[in-house]
Amino acid sequence: MSSEIHVITIRDSDLDKLVEFTKKTYPYESCALFIGNINGHKATVDEILFAENIDYSHVSFSINPEFLYQVYMKAEKENKVITGIFHSHPTVSAPSSVDLKYMEYNPVAWIILGVLDETNIKKEDMRAYQYWENSIKEVKIEIMNI
Repeated sequence: MSSEIHVITIRDSDLDKLVEFTKKTYPYESCALFIGNINGHKATVDEILFAENIDYSHVSFSINPEFLYQVYMKAEKENKVITGIFHSHPTVSAPSSVDLKYMEYNPVAWIILGVLDETNIKKEDMRAYQYWENSIKEVKIEIMNI
C-alpha cells in the first residue's frame, strides 16, 4: 500500500555512492532502487540496490524484470518496502514525460540527478518527486550524516 511521502531520508554517504555510480555509468542513465520503510509521510533508505540500465540509453532507463522481482522479494523477506527509485537524467533534475507515466504506477519517491555537465556531477543537483493524487509533487531529501 502506498502513502503520500513528504520526506525521504538517506545517508550522505549513500548520496555519494549514487553520484559515483552515475559517473561510472555515464553517458547512460543510471538507476537504482531503495529498500527501507515508510512511516507516516517519511520514507527511509536503508539500502541501495544498483541496477543495470538495460536500455543502454542516455535518455531512458529500464530495469531487468528478474532483478526487480528479486528486489521486491528481498524487501518482503526483510519486512521492508521499496521506498524509492533513483535515476540520472541528461538534463535537469525533474521528471520527464516518460517518468510521469511510470511514477503513476510506482508512487514512491523518485530521486533524479540531472547531469548538465558530465565533469561536474554532484549530489546537490538531486531532487525527489512523487506522483500522488493525480499530480507530481516535490519530496524533501533529508540527509543523515552518519
